[in-house]
Amino acid sequence: MNPPAAPEGLPVFIDYIYMYGYLWKEDCVVCKGLPLLHNRREHSVKRVVARVAWAAHEVFGRKYMQTSIVHMLTIHGGGRAILSTIARIESDTDEKAKKAWQGQHPGAKQVGVAKVDVSEVPMAELQAALPAFES
Repeated sequence: MNPPAAPEGLPVFIDYIYMYGYLWKEDCVVCKGLPLLHNRREHSVKRVVARVAWAAHEVFGRKYMQTSIVHMLTIHGGGRAILSTIARIESDTDEKAKKAWQGQHPGAKQVGVAKVDVSEVPMAELQAALPAFES
């Protein structure tokens, strides 16, 4: 995949990538119909953010990458634009992530979306890392 051509004088760059993943229902509570991470079970919020940051570290080999949870959704809940994007990704990958997660955690319905700062990662490294995100 080649980056889009930039207008002359402006380099192409990416500030953030967004990663999604399925969550343990024990790490979530539902408040007014929305799932939220909670800290009742061994610092769940820190653990989820740390897992996402570690996955980014594994892909890019960077020691620290700013990571934050930006959305919490239920699979059949609100956030239709986000859920339709996740559904399209799952469809394109034969639902590999969803099947693996539900095989380990039947009935899991929570999805988290994290934002990872990749502004310091050169475009060539981002392109080289794309296959890691397809698995």
